[in-house]
Formats: sequence, C-alpha cells, structure tokens
Amino acid sequence: MGYKTLIEGKEDSKTFPCVDHFAGETDYFSDCILNNRTVEADGEEGLMDVRVIEAVKKSLETGATVKLEPRQRSQRTQLDQVRKLTHCSPPSTFIGRDSDEPSSG
Repeated sequence: MGYKTLIEGKEDSKTFPCVDHFAGETDYFSDCILNNRTVEADGEEGLMDVRVIEAVKKSLETGATVKLEPRQRSQRTQLDQVRKLTHCSPPSTFIGRDSDEPSSG
C-alpha cells in the first residue's frame, strides 16, 4: 500500500507494510477486556469523529469551510496498543457456507 503526491511539480511517494488492522484492533480490545483496562477508542473518541464528519457534511452542502474549535483528548494512543500480527493461512477445510457439502443445521 502506498501513495504518490505531486505538489508544485515535486513528486513524492510513500509505501506502507500490509497490515491487518481489524485483527490488531480485535487483539487490543480483547486484551483490554481480559486485563480490565479502558480502551483508547472510547465515547470521547467517537464524539470527536462525529464532529469532524458533521463539519465535512456541512462543508459539502454549503461549499464553505467549517472551522471546529480545538478540543483536547483526555487520553492519547500509546505505543503498547500496537499489535503486529502475522497473516494466517487459509483453512484446509471449510464448514458452513463455503463447504462443499451443505450443513445439516
């Protein structure tokens, strides 16, 4: 995965390793539950996201720039949240929808 930019005639590019974000988020969330820790992406994070989405929506509707008042988060992302998980191999046999035989349930 990567991107290229062209700004004032200057091209730049950056590449990133392939990462399974969903697996990392699931592992982090499970760890928070098992160790009775508060998750970083809480209701406050959700509210901040909704503020931005609503501002983008209003800007698209009106064509005007929408400025948001700065807000400070009570907690920030920490390095111990990073999860580096390897991709797993596909299963050798399938059950249910992807199996060759219909399920009996």
